[in-house]
Amino acid sequence: MSEFKLISEAGGSLYRQVGIFTGKFRGRDERLLGGIPRIVGRSTIDRMRLKPILFFLAVGGLAVYVAAHQYQNGDGGVIRIGQMAPDFTVHSVDGKTANLSDYRGKLVFLNFWASWCEPCASEMPDLEVLNKTYKNRNFQMLTFSVDTDQDAAIKFYKKFNLTMPWFPDPGQQVAGKYKVSGFPETFLIDQNGHIVKHYIGAINTQIMAQLDTYIGEHRGSDGPTE
Repeated sequence: MSEFKLISEAGGSLYRQVGIFTGKFRGRDERLLGGIPRIVGRSTIDRMRLKPILFFLAVGGLAVYVAAHQYQNGDGGVIRIGQMAPDFTVHSVDGKTANLSDYRGKLVFLNFWASWCEPCASEMPDLEVLNKTYKNRNFQMLTFSVDTDQDAAIKFYKKFNLTMPWFPDPGQQVAGKYKVSGFPETFLIDQNGHIVKHYIGAINTQIMAQLDTYIGEHRGSDGPTE
């Protein structure tokens, strides 16, 4: 559902509810008006009727805004295809700093792993092949170890003779932003910062065709890609 359709449906529902409420209030107003002293004029009744309507409009407008914001940026518990990828700042073991926003204009390959994770170990040779194949193209691989023992992550990295960029995430600050629930998990982020793919579990070089598509055909798009 598009953000425009979401807002239109929410607005239409709000309009119908206000109309029903107004009709009920008007009917009750006409029945009771005869028993109200003349000192209470029609303008006073109109103001009394208007207050609850304004209240419903304010609450409804806030609800529409929140719904649209959640659709665009996630609802706090789910990462959606098409939403903006959460930004982050990380530091590598050799002191280099990286921000996701630094790679705007490239397809970003975001992977979360752990040294104790067997499926992670099985996909490492394929990740290394992908990184070497695409690193000189419009592509950036960023991987994150959630190991609390950094030495274990370093040994794992050396064991597989890896050269792909990796960053320690022992407190899962970055993994938490992406609602990672298991390992490995991988996200593809397009050149405009939108999440376009989410892989749960180990991947392999068979995704090369998809990478070629996103690096080529999706370059320069104005919004989220599907």
